Amino acid sequence: MIRSKLVPQLTRREYDECRSLTLSGLSMMRDQLQWDRDKQTDSRAIIVIENNQIIAWALVHSNSASSNDKSRRIAYFYVHKDHRREGHGRRIYRHARRVCGEFEVCPSNDINRAFFRSVKAHAAPGWRWQY
Repeated sequence: MIRSKLVPQLTRREYDECRSLTLSGLSMMRDQLQWDRDKQTDSRAIIVIENNQIIAWALVHSNSASSNDKSRRIAYFYVHKDHRREGHGRRIYRHARRVCGEFEVCPSNDINRAFFRSVKAHAAPGWRWQY
């Protein structure tokens, strides 16, 4: 099942599960989720649930200094390692585009760079496809 919720509307359990499912050593996604929840923003969490557990999720948030400017949105994605290569990333990507419109991504390693290239995602300024 795939679900989309405003971050401030996540249950405590959903919030905790999403926070635990991030790339180790890369805290941007976790920090942004906390900030969006604390500030009651309109950021969205797109979550995939299997057997009552979140196995994949994306965070789509405004990347503007002004909360009124929704023109720049950034998306972070995470799929649990035991569920990669099962189509969850593509499902989340398509759902996020449908619900949130255009957004940019921040590819941080070879695996997600390859994925984002395959779905023809746009990298945020300053993020390169290859190092």
